[in-house]
Amino acid sequence: MVPWWITARASLVGERRKAFDALVLLIAWTTWKEHNRRTFDNIARSEDELFLAAREEALELVAAGFSKLAGIFSQ
Repeated sequence: MVPWWITARASLVGERRKAFDALVLLIAWTTWKEHNRRTFDNIARSEDELFLAAREEALELVAAGFSKLAGIFSQ
């Protein structure tokens, strides 16, 4: 794991730690998809659009039953 991640999650317990881990992975996944979009499709989203895309993906995960993000992202 990345040192900052270990340090940041050490202060959290239980469900908050799981939610934090899920959020970090969601941001990494969204960033990776944006990298691919820019590299292969030559299309770039603004920071606001990228945030909204991450939020939408989080809401879809929550709707599919991934409850760890429910406390962070709600409709």
